[in-house]
Amino acid sequence: MEWRDEETHSEESLMLVFSRLKPYCLDLLDLVRNPKKDASFLAEMADFLRRAPAAALQPSLDYTLFPFLLLLDAAVQCREEKKADSAGGFGNGGAPLGGHAISDSAAEGMLMCLEELLKKCHLGSVNQMVVVLQKITAGAMLSHSEASEEFRVGIIRCFRTMLLNLQPCSVSSFSCKQRVIMPTFKSIDGAFVPHNTISRNHVESLDCLLAFLQSQNASAAVGHWLSLLLQVSPLRGHRGSANLRKEAFLTLRVLVAKVGTADAFAFFLPGVVSRFAKALCVSKNMISSAAGSSVAIEQAICGLIEFLIIVLHDMANLHSLEMSVNDTGSLSPMENKSTQSVLEALRSLPLNGNVQSANMIGDSFNQTINDDHKQKIVDHGNGKRTLFVHHSKEWIDETSSNVDKLMSAVFPHECLCVLVCDDADVVSMVA
Repeated sequence: MEWRDEETHSEESLMLVFSRLKPYCLDLLDLVRNPKKDASFLAEMADFLRRAPAAALQPSLDYTLFPFLLLLDAAVQCREEKKADSAGGFGNGGAPLGGHAISDSAAEGMLMCLEELLKKCHLGSVNQMVVVLQKITAGAMLSHSEASEEFRVGIIRCFRTMLLNLQPCSVSSFSCKQRVIMPTFKSIDGAFVPHNTISRNHVESLDCLLAFLQSQNASAAVGHWLSLLLQVSPLRGHRGSANLRKEAFLTLRVLVAKVGTADAFAFFLPGVVSRFAKALCVSKNMISSAAGSSVAIEQAICGLIEFLIIVLHDMANLHSLEMSVNDTGSLSPMENKSTQSVLEALRSLPLNGNVQSANMIGDSFNQTINDDHKQKIVDHGNGKRTLFVHHSKEWIDETSSNVDKLMSAVFPHECLCVLVCDDADVVSMVA
């Protein structure tokens, strides 16, 4: 059934959508109680959610989300790593209903439906977003031995879809307007957000969800997801999933784009940059398997560059560097020099420098920043702890120096200069 625009907000349309959703939701609840139940209805439900108008689905969000989260809970519990009992066997591992597991097909179908629901509906409050995040995070923490690749990809796609549906609010004073926006972000929003995701009659949440993500209260959750996405597809020799790796890097880019402020990310810069560098170093030595996936490598490079630009953004750090806007020209000393002078500078670079491996530099990088410039936990005396970095001139100088060492180990200057001059815009722009 197709809906015309004028029908999407009518009382009749709302009732029709709810009447179709109700039996699906009851089937979901029945599947939680009886995991052996036939789950073929999930494909039909996903198709209905895909076609239903967002405006008609939004009023039923709470009703529909509840059984999805229950089923996701059950699917995660029965996939958690089982522990050997005293006799050397295995217990139920937390699986519900006497060890009856939610099948892979049911769990993957449920995530497909949840993704469609999150595409169409916006979350109504910070509390609701926190609940959804908790459930999705539990799924993201499952290892490759506990959950199928399709399940893990589905979890990541649900998280990305939820992020993409978060929009800046209309309150001009909120921090959601203070993000660093880069040209590379357009490829994220344009290519992966359906045109019908946000209704023209979208009603804003009572809370600004983007402002919450940028706040110190969300620092731990943001840092946890950065870590999860960077290690969700570990490379084990030539094994691993190129698709999972691509989805993880792309979702990390969306998280960075949506939060988009130096203060929210500065604390995590050492870990994020070193992990990206290690992943790219592995990719340099493998032309096949997940590590050699060109799409995954492209997403990793974009993700690394975008993160660095946001945290070390010149305009955002001028107050710490004690520079005026008119002094920013000095940040690009070779800007007005001729091509010949650039070539001469390149020729003077050593061909084989004694550069440490990216792994060693990354470990040193983390240790230096953690010891000298981080306050890992700041207690404000009211029981709340936040992750915080003071953007002092010393911090910026030393962080920039460490990043330069790390980047030089992954991308020698000669290599970057060649990439900058590449005929393909997608290559030269990122370089």
